[in-house]
Amino acid sequence: MKTNLIATAAAAAVVLFAAGCNKEEVKTPLVSPEPSYVVSVDSKAYEFSWTAVENASAYSYKVVAADGTVAKEDAACTATEASVSGLAAGTEYTFSVSAVATEGTSDADSEAASIKFTAVAIPGSAITDAGACLTWKANAETYSYQLVAKDAPQTDLLKEDGLTDTYLTFKGLSAATSYIAYVNDVPYLFTTASTAEKPWVAVVFEYKELSGKNTLYCHNVPNSAVKDYFTTTDNVNVIGEGMATESKYAYYVVLDYEDNVPGVYANTPVHKFNDNGAGWKAGSNLFYAAVGEDKNGNDVLNWFWLEMPENPGDDVKVLDAKVK
Repeated sequence: MKTNLIATAAAAAVVLFAAGCNKEEVKTPLVSPEPSYVVSVDSKAYEFSWTAVENASAYSYKVVAADGTVAKEDAACTATEASVSGLAAGTEYTFSVSAVATEGTSDADSEAASIKFTAVAIPGSAITDAGACLTWKANAETYSYQLVAKDAPQTDLLKEDGLTDTYLTFKGLSAATSYIAYVNDVPYLFTTASTAEKPWVAVVFEYKELSGKNTLYCHNVPNSAVKDYFTTTDNVNVIGEGMATESKYAYYVVLDYEDNVPGVYANTPVHKFNDNGAGWKAGSNLFYAAVGEDKNGNDVLNWFWLEMPENPGDDVKVLDAKVK
């Protein structure tokens, strides 16, 4: 009897010891982070971010294509954001992120939270302190957009549906401010320049088919120091080949406009050139110039020596330019 009691007590002690061990091994998973992303026009990359999780020592994230190819991963990221470039347009990806618990605590790693998206090409852009033009590759018949300030995402600054063009031009923006333009729900992030001291016209190009002709679209975005701006073209690289200085060429562009010389334009947001009705051919060249003039008559030239690409929708090749 005494032996049975001892055996029973020993067994109970083993059970209690085991129960105590199991209780110490039970851990509570951390809360899962909440991920989001934007397509950054500024960094030319996908920018992912997620909410911070209390007691997380780090975060583990992964960007994986539908075929299983890992585009980027980090199992010990201490930030709450990550930048990923080089994603293939038209490919579906999954971004997943989990919170990593600190070793030796009662916490366990969180479940992974994920978002799926189809990558798009980083848009072309012309951005100043007061305006912006974004261009993108055609991927739908129509487009809807809304513009918000990054710091006030719940308030629509602009909104429109049923667009057929592959560009958006915004005016009256605030300097040094980040905005998000949602185009068919794809969030494009861009930041305006600091307040301008000198006139400048930023330019971005598109190459598309219009009425059966290969057409060069030239989008002009003046900054806040510009009172008027003037644009023109030439068939030689006037500046790059040393035929004129920038200041002299700018002077003559403005003078030609005042003298009503054909082919010089004023305050035109977008030009559509098709090589005088013939349609551009791959390898054709064009010199494009934009002169910004301030209220005191000071002129600043922006210029480009261009080569037309193989097909509509391809990027226009900038062979030489003021801003290298």
